[in-house]
Amino acid sequence: MIVKTLLIVDSDPDDLEMFCQAAHEIDATINCIECADYLMAKRMIRMMVAPDLAFIEAEIQGYSGSQLMKEIRMEPRLASLPVVMLSRTINADSCALLKSMGAQHVFRKPPGKRGYVQIIRQTLLNANVIGVYILSLLSVSVFG
Repeated sequence: MIVKTLLIVDSDPDDLEMFCQAAHEIDATINCIECADYLMAKRMIRMMVAPDLAFIEAEIQGYSGSQLMKEIRMEPRLASLPVVMLSRTINADSCALLKSMGAQHVFRKPPGKRGYVQIIRQTLLNANVIGVYILSLLSVSVFG
């Protein structure tokens, strides 16, 4: 499966912009669907075509990203959607809890675009969704 659509839910507009720039750096054809708040994200997950991956901020302006992940899991067409949780503050207990609730990965939010590139690449590699394409990009950027 080739990833073409990423859903990113984050209340920080700068992080949304950096995330989408990072995704387009990996593959310019990736479509980023941005949601800046919990309520918009709830509406979108009910109406939209299923994305290939979802990245959700753990704390969304007074709401819990884990609650949004539960809502995603309750939608039959999204029940198997890979979800990655992002948090500025993460510890082993909260990471374990989020994974037990269905998060594929949990990452500390990076301070810049390079960090988002690494998170997206790692997620795509671990999900085996882009495979050789991403491996070739990694070999160029890491070893080249």
